[in-house]
Amino acid sequence: MKKSKNNGITLVALIVTIIILLILAGVAISALTQTGLFENAKQAKNAMENAQNAENETLIDYENKINTIVTGNREDITIDREEYETLKKNSEYENYENLEEVIELKNNIKILEGEVKRQGKIVNIHLFVQTPQTVQADVWTEIGTLKNDKLIPQIDEWGYLAQGTYGGNFVITKDGIIKFRGQSSNTRYIGNITYFSK
Repeated sequence: MKKSKNNGITLVALIVTIIILLILAGVAISALTQTGLFENAKQAKNAMENAQNAENETLIDYENKINTIVTGNREDITIDREEYETLKKNSEYENYENLEEVIELKNNIKILEGEVKRQGKIVNIHLFVQTPQTVQADVWTEIGTLKNDKLIPQIDEWGYLAQGTYGGNFVITKDGIIKFRGQSSNTRYIGNITYFSK
């Protein structure tokens, strides 16, 4: 009698494989939710939406002012000095590409690149930070202090927080001090902070 050899996968092996895959999926989902990745993404999304809403309100206000001027007779329209100064200030645009002109760096920073843009009271700081040594995770590290008074945030409390890459966060305090915190040890961080100046 000749015995045939079955080379196919057995039902038991298939069930064991499925159980192992389910366990691995559960561990992966648990790891993702415990690191706070989703919560940090939500915070960054909310901050971005708030900044966008504030910018939209400002643009609508400008549009209304422009429509008032365009539809009327320029010689007949008058605005008081305070409104004129506000419009003038809100239309100012400055771009600082040399960050050392606007940020006094701390000694612990090896490389700081990026730019600072200011449109009226809206300030956007885009930073690439590299430290000479790996910074400890979950510890705030000071980058430097803003030198330009036009860029100091208009806040009463702690500061503006922004989500950065490499699992890091950036913050600017009411005194113009810029800090970052990594959620994993690293030497390079990229971030973007948008806020209203005084």
